[in-house]
Amino acid sequence: MMVFENTGEAEGTTCPQCLRARAVAVFGDARKARAWLRRPNRALSDEPPLRMMQTDVGAVAVHRVLGRIEHGVFS
Repeated sequence: MMVFENTGEAEGTTCPQCLRARAVAVFGDARKARAWLRRPNRALSDEPPLRMMQTDVGAVAVHRVLGRIEHGVFS
């Protein structure tokens, strides 16, 4: 399980609606974003992003993974 010391770094961008909107922006398509959000993700300990988004720490982790995808960083 991932542990983050400072969850305030992404404050305001980790609400479920914000993360869904960011996923759509990153993937460029709502259908692709929904599929990504529902699929287990290795970078999130094989949990689906939607499940991780239920906690503050998990939401920050999803935010970070989306940032890596957006910038082309393999994770």
